[in-house]
Amino acid sequence: MFYKNKKLLIILFISLLAIFVVVIYLMKNNIPMIIGMHDPAGIFAKEPIVTLSSDYFAWNKDLSVISSELKRATDQNRSFLVTIEPWPVPIGSKYDSSDELLKQFTEGKYDQITIELCDILSAAKFPIYIRWGHEMELTNSRYPWSKGTPELYIEAYKNFVDICRTKSNTFKFVWSPAGEIGLGSYWPGDAYVDLIGLSVYSYDKYEQKYFSKRRNFKDVFFPIHERVKNYNKPILIAEMGVTGNDEYQLNWLLDMKKNLYEYENVVGFVYLNTMDPLAIWEEGLGNPDWRISQFTMDRLLPNP
Repeated sequence: MFYKNKKLLIILFISLLAIFVVVIYLMKNNIPMIIGMHDPAGIFAKEPIVTLSSDYFAWNKDLSVISSELKRATDQNRSFLVTIEPWPVPIGSKYDSSDELLKQFTEGKYDQITIELCDILSAAKFPIYIRWGHEMELTNSRYPWSKGTPELYIEAYKNFVDICRTKSNTFKFVWSPAGEIGLGSYWPGDAYVDLIGLSVYSYDKYEQKYFSKRRNFKDVFFPIHERVKNYNKPILIAEMGVTGNDEYQLNWLLDMKKNLYEYENVVGFVYLNTMDPLAIWEEGLGNPDWRISQFTMDRLLPNP
């Protein structure tokens, strides 16, 4: 009798072990990642595998815009990543330097906008990810809040988060450098970051100019990931885009999808399905088109 029970116990143990192995395998290879999209034309509005909508909001514009985008995400049954771009108010205002603008944030000039904005977002019934003042370490002239004194940026970022938290304790705050060397100087501390957002792009003209070839996903992402992995925070690729014909885009993104699971702290990605919104990537390079076709989407993210 003992022999039979022992044999049953061994069989049960082996069965449980096999189940455990399968579960671990599935977790590693089929993690239900965040799959997001910035899709202003609504091309993939009914794509069921896209679980997060992403949009950009210049806070010097009408606040009702964010209410409309929030409603659209709700109607699509998606969570919402909102990138808050703290452009000077009113529209067209300029500061002599990034530091002058950042000081305005820390001195309270934009507190009321923050209060109204976060009050709107607090009404959401699903997860809200807030990404304020992204790509702050860029040294080009793309954003007026970038390449400022790190201490001033950190103070401004913390001020925004502190105010938002008075409206809701469910927001997820995404600290989002571009991924350049020097990003660590802008780290605001564990208490102010729920996720780290990164930008990953493959633009043919830029790649040829600076690397004399087109890099694959790992070429682009590995050095960026190395710069943030020791913060021990979940990582979201908050912006992703690749130019090229359907075949090139599909192969690049399939390579990304295959390699993404090597990075256990990466929780998902957000594709930028539009022309580059600021009209020019870099002087002389023109405006990249990140849009993907239904052909690419069907093969990249087949429906369950």
